[in-house]
Amino acid sequence: MTTIVMVEHDGDVLIGHDSRLSGGNYMVESPHPKVITNNGIVYGVSGCQAAFNLIAHTTMPGPPPAGDTDHWVTVHLVPALRAVVDKVAPRRGDDPFDIGILAVVNGAVYEFSGVLGWNHATTGEYAIGSGAFYAIGALSAGASVEDALTIAATHDPGTGGTIHLTTANALLAQAGYVPAAAA
Repeated sequence: MTTIVMVEHDGDVLIGHDSRLSGGNYMVESPHPKVITNNGIVYGVSGCQAAFNLIAHTTMPGPPPAGDTDHWVTVHLVPALRAVVDKVAPRRGDDPFDIGILAVVNGAVYEFSGVLGWNHATTGEYAIGSGAFYAIGALSAGASVEDALTIAATHDPGTGGTIHLTTANALLAQAGYVPAAAA
């Protein structure tokens, strides 16, 4: 599977992910990032490569206006994510709860459940994927994003390979978007 970690910190979001893809009888190092930007939103997806591919290669709504981001996410982003999940979950025969999605919208992380309700953690710490419980435990104990991923890789066979670290603002800048805090 994978592990993706996001931590809200000083007006930005620290992001880390591993590079291992696993499922069934395979385990490979992925040459592709597991966190991408699309139309001013940063996405991390675990559990379903098809969902990641659709989010990466279809036009998703955005960028959101400044203001009531919770409302925009609920009215615009959730229906678009629902369309992605509806396209891929029936093909795989999977329960949509197997798909984990984190999205950074206007500097805040939104964690989506299998039925696409969203959540904000009071701690500002998020993790999805097969190593998520290890990573969250490590973050709660004071570990850095990098150390949390290393700990997850130590205990979860679906997490491993190269650890990639970045920030939401860096990803948005690379994609040509001005982060909301800088606008």
